[in-house]
Amino acid sequence: MKESIYYIHINEANKLPPAFCAAHFAQRFAACARFRFAQQRLQSVGAGALLWYRFGDVEEKLLTGECGKPYLPESPQQFNLSHSGEYVILAVGEGALGADIERCSEKNLPVAHKVFTPAEQAWLQAAPVARFEQLWTLKESVMKALGLGLQLDPASFEVLEMVEGKPVTVENVKLYGFTIHHDGYCISLCGEKSIKSLQLREITAEMLLEKAEKEG
Repeated sequence: MKESIYYIHINEANKLPPAFCAAHFAQRFAACARFRFAQQRLQSVGAGALLWYRFGDVEEKLLTGECGKPYLPESPQQFNLSHSGEYVILAVGEGALGADIERCSEKNLPVAHKVFTPAEQAWLQAAPVARFEQLWTLKESVMKALGLGLQLDPASFEVLEMVEGKPVTVENVKLYGFTIHHDGYCISLCGEKSIKSLQLREITAEMLLEKAEKEG
């Protein structure tokens, strides 16, 4: 299965006029004011912009599952959002789907013993930062695909098989995973079909504004 992930840099989100944001994701844009930091506000704007680019004006149609995962009830496709630092990503596909992006950093290493199995902890020793982020983003993508988030203990299941391109079964659901790196960030996607490659599709402010102009 060849998948695409849309992404936007927060600098591009910062170029979007307030009128554009208010017109296409008014609720999210208004809620941005509660965030203390500019980066958080721009991440939220970026998420709204990606959803609009892919699905159009659907903000009022969005629902959330029991654990807070948003979905479109009338769409045959699933989507998943994630953000970290300067980037926001949107994955779109069929069936259970989860995606996660994390900035590669040594600061995360101290929690390895809490979120990884003993076998995973042993595996990451060869390249601690890179392997930590790969394991963690794969675990996050699994938890998000199942719609459980952190209600599912990350140490209760193992994703080493995913690293080798094999599926894992969690909560009676068989999932495949795939990981790529971009600009110092680690991005993982998981779904119910084997993922052989992953294409990143950059979305810019210019593309968003051109789309809005064409659609009137």
